[in-house]
Amino acid sequence: REIRALIGAQGVVVGLCEGFEVAIMTEGEVMAMPSTVYLLALVVGFLMVTLVMQTFKKRTVGDGAAPAIPPEPAKKIRFTTATLAEFTGAAGKPVYVAVKDPFSDEVTVFDMTKGIDFYGPGSPYNVFAGKNASHGLALSSTDSEDVTKPLDK
Repeated sequence: REIRALIGAQGVVVGLCEGFEVAIMTEGEVMAMPSTVYLLALVVGFLMVTLVMQTFKKRTVGDGAAPAIPPEPAKKIRFTTATLAEFTGAAGKPVYVAVKDPFSDEVTVFDMTKGIDFYGPGSPYNVFAGKNASHGLALSSTDSEDVTKPLDK
């Protein structure tokens, strides 16, 4: 078997191998071929997706992550209008805001103490603190008269 190679124009190696003519192209010519560009883009895309998936992969308990702690169930406490009014964030007390479920008669009281900068004394939404704020929230109003009005059915 005979393999002959001749150096052609622009460094292209042309050879004869078992009766077939083969062209060995320069690196620039190989990179200019559309199929090479698509293959290279596919490989780079795959590597990027793999890297992103590894970065944001959820860690499981087996790989050193702390076990997930389920949230505490909500406590069922009954409030009267008078007892709810005590929780406005004044005197170090928590800030509670009550909101009525629009589909039932159930009212949920939310602890807004973490947002005391918004709901505490002297803050923009303090008008809702210690009240059933359903009407005011439904109207997107911070007018104290709107907040205390009863909801129409």
